[in-house]
Amino acid sequence: MSQPTGTVEKCQKLLDKASLELIEIKVEQDGNYISLESAKKMWAGKYHPAPGQYPHPLSKLSTEQLNQAKLEFENELKSLQTDQGIWNDITTFYIYGRKPKV
Repeated sequence: MSQPTGTVEKCQKLLDKASLELIEIKVEQDGNYISLESAKKMWAGKYHPAPGQYPHPLSKLSTEQLNQAKLEFENELKSLQTDQGIWNDITTFYIYGRKPKV
């Protein structure tokens, strides 16, 4: 769901496009291991808000396509599972910039 700003490069491009100056991007990496069942509960579905993405990216899928996507999501989670669980990445981007003085 963090498609618009999911990397430092994307953040930088957005701020450059907005003509901001004195750009500073700080990344705080954090996260924890969660169980497979907890990870499965994170399935958003088409009724869960998708900030910054309108219309919701899943809203155009048929029920069959949505069920297939959920199955693929759960299979991907299974492939990520370790003895400790699944890594839940909670990386935070702190982004600063200011408008140029006129």
